[in-house]
Amino acid sequence: MRREVRVTLRVAWWFRWYWFGVVWMSDITGLAPDMRKVAAWLARATKVEVV
Repeated sequence: MRREVRVTLRVAWWFRWYWFGVVWMSDITGLAPDMRKVAAWLARATKVEVV
């Protein structure tokens, strides 16, 4: 018996613009982004659905 599993990963529409802002500010300031904060926002922006 074969079972089919479907995984859907959705990222919120605003995360792309957040990430562009992080990269842009990093380029302007020359500082590395705080990846802990980026990871926290990414966790808020993603939704995983397993069917």
